[in-house]
Amino acid sequence: MAACRAGALAVDAVYEDNRVYAARIRHASKEALGHQTPWKIAQWRALGDEKVAIVRRNLAILRYS
Repeated sequence: MAACRAGALAVDAVYEDNRVYAARIRHASKEALGHQTPWKIAQWRALGDEKVAIVRRNLAILRYS
């Protein structure tokens, strides 16, 4: 992995599922939709540090019946 070869101390792999996201929007309360966990808030704040980066790669898997 490029991040490790470049000297990253830690690399987090995050997987998101559009079906889970859609279910959250459909079924969650209004309060829950705006909620962020404390660790997610800390992660976003850390982006202000020049030693922190997020690299995101979106992969779409389509299934047809």
